[in-house]
Amino acid sequence: MSAVQPAQTVGSLVDALGTRHPILIHHDWSQQPDCTLSRPNVAYVENPQRTGWADWGFSQGILRLVSAAMERERFDYFQLLSPTCLPVRPIEAFEAHLSAQGADFLVDAVRLDSDPHVLMSHGWRAFAAAGSLRHRALRRARKWYFGKNTAGVSRNGLAFPVESMVDAGGVAAILARIGHGLTRQASRGNGFRHPFDSGFPCYAGSTWFTASWRGCEHLLERARDDALTRSFARMHMGDEMYFPSIFMNSGMPCAPAAHYIARFVDARPAWLDVSNFDEIQRSGAFFARKFPEDPASPVRTAVRALLLPPGRRVEPVDQTS
Repeated sequence: MSAVQPAQTVGSLVDALGTRHPILIHHDWSQQPDCTLSRPNVAYVENPQRTGWADWGFSQGILRLVSAAMERERFDYFQLLSPTCLPVRPIEAFEAHLSAQGADFLVDAVRLDSDPHVLMSHGWRAFAAAGSLRHRALRRARKWYFGKNTAGVSRNGLAFPVESMVDAGGVAAILARIGHGLTRQASRGNGFRHPFDSGFPCYAGSTWFTASWRGCEHLLERARDDALTRSFARMHMGDEMYFPSIFMNSGMPCAPAAHYIARFVDARPAWLDVSNFDEIQRSGAFFARKFPEDPASPVRTAVRALLLPPGRRVEPVDQTS
């Protein structure tokens, strides 16, 4: 999924992936008109969707990418990547992992009703349409619950606060409990309309997924449910709940996602640098993000060296390719 990064950044990812597998790019030409890559295994999605951060167009673009991939190739697995992703282990190791797992989806997801902090962190987005009065009420409830606490932990490809005002005492604790009660009622559909119930609970997690051919068929089948799609399209950053909820409620085998995602700064992952190199390796992940856009950045150079055969030197990056 490409939109604003320059061609050199996209090319850095493409070259790291190699030429053994087809690579299909959904590129938003309206945001970056100069992103043409000439590689034997690279193609572009025709008539791409207009995309944007926190915009439903991004989810539509992913669905268009999956559909176009299925029309072009009979693949075993589809892996969603961004230009700021890179493989951090050999692709052959990823292939072996997929074969051993046998899962239809590799996805990071946490069920919202599994933990009060998770519920309060994302419930205001899941249970009401963005900008509505109910949405503003749930957002206020979230503020009451967490107060001004900004400490968070990265989990399932997202960031979740770790402290609340429930035990703060006084008015703050009362408001925190009221906020939690309101959001819990919203999750049950009391006074709020959303697609979630006991048979289709809400999950939140990273958008960057892996799916088998069968999993992609299921995703596109669910995408044809107009009522379901409209519900998620009205949410703020609905992609972080749409894909995990569809996958985790599919009844198909699911496994942890293949990505290592950097710690979050507010709503976005931090940029990786060489200080993160050891933790990337320790994670056991096959891909990581977000890497700096500069293909010659030290951390990208270190990752390229990691993927080379023993004794092979890292060649300088051709910034014009």
